Amino acid sequence: MEWITLILTVFTMIISFHLLFGKRSHPNAPPCIGGWIPWFGAAFEFGKAPLHFIQKARPKYGPVFTVVAAGKRLTFVTLNEDFRAFFTSKDVDFEQAVQEAVHNTASISKYCFYKTHPTCATIIKGRLTPGHTSMLSAHLCEEFNDHLENLGSEGSGQLNELIRYSLLASIIYIVLNFPLENSRLQEFLEKFTKYDEGFEYGSQLPDMFLMYVSATAAILLEATLLQHLATAISDKYLPNYGLLLLWASLANAIPVSERFILVLLHLLKAMDSHLVLVCLLCIQDKEKTTVTLDDLQHMPYVKWCIMEAIRLRAPGAITRKVVQPLKLQNYVIPPGDMLMLSPYWAHRNPKYFPDPEDFKPERWEKADLEKNVLLEGFVAFGGGGNQCPGRLEKLFKVWWVGLWPVAGTLWVELAHLSPLALLLRMSVPLGYLHRDWHKKSS
Repeated sequence: MEWITLILTVFTMIISFHLLFGKRSHPNAPPCIGGWIPWFGAAFEFGKAPLHFIQKARPKYGPVFTVVAAGKRLTFVTLNEDFRAFFTSKDVDFEQAVQEAVHNTASISKYCFYKTHPTCATIIKGRLTPGHTSMLSAHLCEEFNDHLENLGSEGSGQLNELIRYSLLASIIYIVLNFPLENSRLQEFLEKFTKYDEGFEYGSQLPDMFLMYVSATAAILLEATLLQHLATAISDKYLPNYGLLLLWASLANAIPVSERFILVLLHLLKAMDSHLVLVCLLCIQDKEKTTVTLDDLQHMPYVKWCIMEAIRLRAPGAITRKVVQPLKLQNYVIPPGDMLMLSPYWAHRNPKYFPDPEDFKPERWEKADLEKNVLLEGFVAFGGGGNQCPGRLEKLFKVWWVGLWPVAGTLWVELAHLSPLALLLRMSVPLGYLHRDWHKKSS
């Protein structure tokens, strides 16, 4: 009983101290959603379903609001007119926003990150230009077909795992120049899967997933793109950057590829002759899939399908750190706040995307994808000086993965496929779709 009394006393003192001397918000700060427990704030409710939390908070608190969770102030901006300030304002900083997450998920020190990030970003952008990416197409397809052969003539499994296996094996070899035997690949896949699944929470919880960081980073010793980064990174942190590079290459490509395949299969099942004919233009080998970026340029409808899949499967939130008082709407957001933008909900704004929950590739006809002019309101690749450097690479990976059902290399049975409408509304968790497959006869 004495211990309980002591704990309650200390707890009461902490709450009292917080209420009396806690940090005061700016008088014009956005409305704040907190909790009665100091530091934790709204963490419990927010952590259950962040996207639904954001959706419910906006009508109640307005287009700009702050969520206090686990000692952090997360200020969400939801109006398209404020996105430019989010991406380009000098009062916010990208590096400071992601540094802690990089440390927690890859054990890269704060000093090393700030020292090497600008150089690394420049190198990666330079290596992922259209000229360099197009040279990888033949090699990517070759690796992809080899790993499809390893699947055998028939089998069953989760579609997400099937995509993850084929993509991971190919990307490890192409991006990192590190071929793995099947047994080693399976070991790495298991470790990387745990790392990938825990990345979001691990980025916020220090040291929680360091066992997976060390286990997977230890395998990445040499690489092609990684060798270019080696000129800017010390040997101590090179494997850690390799792990982050691999994760960045696959993080969104896997779920987007899964959604794209499901859509293609649905269209094929519905005998969408336009899609079938345009895809078959690139098939030059009945046994293997061979595609290039030039093929993609001549198939606008397929590009629209990819972009629409990315729109619907955009990340839940991207972030910047406020470093100087930032004025948005009639509010002043104080330094130290994490400024948050949700592409997932931005892409469901009916003002810019009519019937936002529907899969409508035709909406992308208004964009000029060759000149990288996207639809207004589309923010999946970020903006400003910190756009995703691998957006072209992602587009291409989704493209050649998505050609499985059309090229005749692999056929995923559709007998028990859930309704497409459910899939596009994310009512069915991607990654839990169990499918049978068999090789399609020539």
